[in-house]
Amino acid sequence: MTRERRAGFSLLETIIVIGMVGVLAAIVVTMLGKQVSLSPRQIDWSRDEVSAQAIMEDVVADYVELINDDATRDAALSQLVSRNNADQYAPSGVVTMSYVSFPRAGGSETSSGSLLKVSVQEPGGITLTTILAPSRTEAADNAVNY
Repeated sequence: MTRERRAGFSLLETIIVIGMVGVLAAIVVTMLGKQVSLSPRQIDWSRDEVSAQAIMEDVVADYVELINDDATRDAALSQLVSRNNADQYAPSGVVTMSYVSFPRAGGSETSSGSLLKVSVQEPGGITLTTILAPSRTEAADNAVNY
């Protein structure tokens, strides 16, 4: 009498495979560590950064438009401040604009100078800052491109 072998896995083979899967899972969890638990926070940071960059791009686009238009060139920076005061770029407090100067002693100070410091701060702690200057003072000056 011959014994026929049935298709399938034996109990021993199944236990070995389950053990190997467990060991591999432990290695993966150890290697990933905190990355798995921090991933939602990283997504929030990325979202905040993209939002801040979009707001800053709007401000810079308006600056380029105003500074390259001979009719608005001289008042470009003050018009940006007016638009920001009207919350055109973002809700109040997200975008701050102030005139600054850079004294020879170093650092910066708030003044009524000709440089406009623009900062965009998102609730997640992301802050972007740029300095805008009246780079075109005459119609013959080259156009500003960013």
